[in-house]
Amino acid sequence: MNKISKLLTVLATVAFTLTSCEDVPSPFGFVTPPGKTVVNTVTITPTGTGAANDPFNVQAAIDYVTSLGADVESAENVYVKGIVISISEISTQYGNASFVIADDADGSNKFTAYRVKGFNNQKVDDAQIVKVGDEVVVCGKIVNYRGNTPETVQNSSYIYSVNGNTGGGTTPTPVSGEAKGSGTQADPYNVQAIVNFVSSLNADVDTQADYYVKGIVKSIPNNGISTQYNNVSFYISDDKDGSNEFYVYRAKGLNGGDVTENMIKVGDEVVVFGSTWVNYRGNTPETKQGEAYIVSITPGSDDTPGTTPGGEVSGNSITATMANFGLANAADLTTLTLSDGTTLTFAQNDGSNGPKYYNSGSAARMYVSNSLTINAGSKTITKVVLNAYADNNASYTAEGNVSGKAGSQTVTPSLSGTTFTFSGFSSPSLVISNAATGTGSTKQLRIVSLVITYAE
Repeated sequence: MNKISKLLTVLATVAFTLTSCEDVPSPFGFVTPPGKTVVNTVTITPTGTGAANDPFNVQAAIDYVTSLGADVESAENVYVKGIVISISEISTQYGNASFVIADDADGSNKFTAYRVKGFNNQKVDDAQIVKVGDEVVVCGKIVNYRGNTPETVQNSSYIYSVNGNTGGGTTPTPVSGEAKGSGTQADPYNVQAIVNFVSSLNADVDTQADYYVKGIVKSIPNNGISTQYNNVSFYISDDKDGSNEFYVYRAKGLNGGDVTENMIKVGDEVVVFGSTWVNYRGNTPETKQGEAYIVSITPGSDDTPGTTPGGEVSGNSITATMANFGLANAADLTTLTLSDGTTLTFAQNDGSNGPKYYNSGSAARMYVSNSLTINAGSKTITKVVLNAYADNNASYTAEGNVSGKAGSQTVTPSLSGTTFTFSGFSSPSLVISNAATGTGSTKQLRIVSLVITYAE
């Protein structure tokens, strides 16, 4: 009996001792059991909408990609701001950088800028573009990689700013012109108004809105008028000096119809309807391909910048000398208008190089597959004499492989020295093509002048 009493007394003492230890602090602080990790969670409030003027903070970016699910890329580009806490690589060889940003210097939450490009979506060319402690904003698509690493999509993002510096970028500052119009057909926007609107959009985000815009055709890129693909591309401005510009990109023809050759020229006033707009790469306001069309075309004067009306009329012919158009050296050739209204339209077609004018030889250079369309409008062309350039070493006649077409009729020119003569046809237009193959200076057709003869 005494043994049992002593045993009960011992057990009671042990129980009391264990219970009392719960209120006694450890002399070494809290000890983490082996194999366990204790996370001290810091609560950070997500902020921002992901726009350039209101970027996500890191927590908001993490919450956003987490909601998408593992490995699901965001549909649109977003902006994310944070402090650089570590850098894994800055490669000027490959033009990208990888680093980690957080909402504070302690790195309580983390987002990886993975292989991002530099300012203005260009390759990284500065090994010191970011440093630990810098506040950066990155722009691009983001993803929760494998469900555990919020980051930018590789090579689809770029550094927008570092400590507020955007790198002296190409993002356009609206020209100090007056925005006019309401965007309706009766009162279309002027170019400044549409530039202001589209420049305010996030980069590369399609924005739907039905607007009309009016401007003067400032320039037409090589192959800007494509009957093959049935679209037209050109730049418009509020004035002939081109102090501001907007890119009408691969639009349809009049009222959504087909595109025709020479339908517009530099200096024409046009009204364009667009239903979708985009700030391409954040620096080129433009219409979206296939989502715009020309509403009206008002022919402009021929005294557009960079060219002067050319051509000397004599009887029923006109002579067009390339040196007399006032073209700059190495200028791209698009459409030139003669003093009698006939147009000369150059096109690259499927060639590797587009037509250009060079002071050397004062000639228009047509490379392999380039073409020249002579359009006389209401007049009928019966003969064209083309004078090519020859120096002491070479004759630039595309080795004689020059062809012509008047409507459906093939017109084979005769060649005498460096002079091609197209005759035996009657048509308002003639297409002259450089049919040479291969490469080299002898494959070029260098046009010094043209003599166009009309039917009497």
